[in-house]
Amino acid sequence: MFDFGRECYRRNSELVLYNFYKNMLLVLPQWWYGILNGFSGVALYDPWLYQLYNTCFTSLPIVIYAIEDREHSFEELMKNPFRYFTQGITKRLFNYTTFLQSFLKGALDAGLIMLLSFYCLENMSLSSSSGHLYYFYTTGMVSFGISVLISNLRILSFSHSVSYF
Repeated sequence: MFDFGRECYRRNSELVLYNFYKNMLLVLPQWWYGILNGFSGVALYDPWLYQLYNTCFTSLPIVIYAIEDREHSFEELMKNPFRYFTQGITKRLFNYTTFLQSFLKGALDAGLIMLLSFYCLENMSLSSSSGHLYYFYTTGMVSFGISVLISNLRILSFSHSVSYF
């Protein structure tokens, strides 16, 4: 088909940027937390959840996006063929600027996730006489859950069509 290359370039560009973004949402809250605890080695997330992030929690929405999303109909692209060529030739969808924007947005969002989950939950949590925080794992779970939710909702921000799936 005429529009296959255009759609492939568009979806692949979004896929690469999305993968960097969602993995930053997973990793950087732990790094930001490391700054607060002096890089003590305490993990913010449960190791099982950490391993399931890419395979179970964030893989299906991007697959549905790759199958279902279409920016323009085939008929519209046939009427306006300049839309087919301009994105790839000008490198509008994937370049250093778009990558840096995605990187900075991921770092900022990860910092906000960590600040919200840590300062809202850890400052209110109870501790034992030895200083052990009772709700530390709750903070990690909330941070992880927010990361999954935001990374999956991010797909809606660059999707051009919303389907039943």
